[in-house]
Order: sequence, then structure tokens, then C-alpha cells
Amino acid sequence: MSNQKGITEINPQPMFTKITKEDIKNHLCSKATDTDIKLALATCASTGVNPFVGDVNFIKYDSTKPMQIVFRKDWFFKIANRQEDYLGIKHGVIVMRKNELVYQEGAFILSDDTLLGGWAEVHRKEKIPHRAEVSMSEYNKGKSQWGVMPATMINKVAKVQALRECYAEIFGGVSDESELGIIEYVQNEEEKEQKNKSIEIDTKPHDCSECGSSCTEKEKEYSLRAFNRIVCFSCQKKVKNQKNDADNKVINHV
Repeated sequence: MSNQKGITEINPQPMFTKITKEDIKNHLCSKATDTDIKLALATCASTGVNPFVGDVNFIKYDSTKPMQIVFRKDWFFKIANRQEDYLGIKHGVIVMRKNELVYQEGAFILSDDTLLGGWAEVHRKEKIPHRAEVSMSEYNKGKSQWGVMPATMINKVAKVQALRECYAEIFGGVSDESELGIIEYVQNEEEKEQKNKSIEIDTKPHDCSECGSSCTEKEKEYSLRAFNRIVCFSCQKKVKNQKNDADNKVINHV
């Protein structure tokens, strides 16, 4: 379904699985209030994002402030690839090489290059290519992945920036992690959440999220790996069928 020529609705198919209040509170954002949870559920329903595969993060610094909804970079490319007029994207980094400004394709740089920024150019049918350039000084904090792979990180920022500007009718008002300056926080939060999940799994009753029945240790371990939630053997077939139906709809749409 399209709302104008070449532009596909942001949510052309349902999520592969239903996100519940308990999922938000227990697995995605432990500090979320009822208001936060309503906003998170509405976001999932309206955009089709799946927080369990990393499309979006629900982040709350402290209990006195509203939750932030941050879309991950891969999600922007998922949506762009669905657009009928999308032809692809050229991208790279900007470096100073022997006193010469060089626009290098990709994220490869020489050891004596000075990394200055990143660039990206989105191509669409019957449109002038849209180009974006971003500066290292605005995004690089020298922490986490920025300290290990700065060229790759600034390249990603440029690509998302170009997609956001090129498809403003789709991505308007949507925030990605680099824009909010919380890439490092997202990564640290994910590590904390994984630790919290391990503690919760060990201390909470192993009840099936579908029917509420008690689950064995084997059922718990398998379902957490396969579905990111506890599902008894009796309900696992139903959940698998739901996921397969959703995946088939995505394939048929594409």
C-alpha cells in the first residue's frame, strides 16, 4: 500500500509477534511507567518495529523522566528497501590525506589519514540524488565503538542522515541513536538488560507467556533462545506458526 507515488506505508505488515505490557516491563525497559508502556505499544503497532530483533530501544535514564524511543540504524534500511523508488545508497568517509581532502568510498582509511567525517548519497527513481555529509566532531565521543572503529561509525551516521532527509515523509520525527548522542548508552544498557534478564529468569516462576502454565527448565531455555520469552511446548507450535505467517507476509510484500 502506498500513500503517494513510490512511497510505501511505514507499517505494511504486522509484527512477527505480539508485544505485551509484560514484555515491555520485564524484558525491554524495567523502569517504564504505564504511560511509557502505552507509548511503546503504540509505537510498535504504528511502525511495525520489533524491539526483540533490535529495531528499536526503549530507554529510560531515571524513573522521573519520560522514556526515550530510539530507532536503530538497521531499521531505517529495512524501510528504505521497501520503497518502490529506492535505487540504493553510495557512502563513505571524508579524510585529510597528505594535505588533500578526499571523499573515500566505504569505511577504509589509511593509517596516516585524518578522519574528518562521513558522507552518503541516496538514489531514487526520477529524483536528484540526495547527499548528506556529517562531521566527526559532532558525533565522536571517543567511547565504545567510536574508539574502536570510528570510520565505520561515522559512515553509518551519514547513511542514516541521508535516508532521514531523503524520506522525510516517512522518517520525520523519528530519532536514531546517534542523533540523541546515546550510542554508548544503548550498548551499555543492552549489557545491563541481559544481566537483569539472567537474574529474573533464575528468580521468577517459569510460566508460559501464552497460557500461563508452569514450564520445565528445558522448555524455558529453548523458548528464550527461539522466541525471547518463555513458552511451553504446547504453545510453541502456535507461536512458530504465527512467526512463519508474519515472515511469509513480509516476503510476499517485498
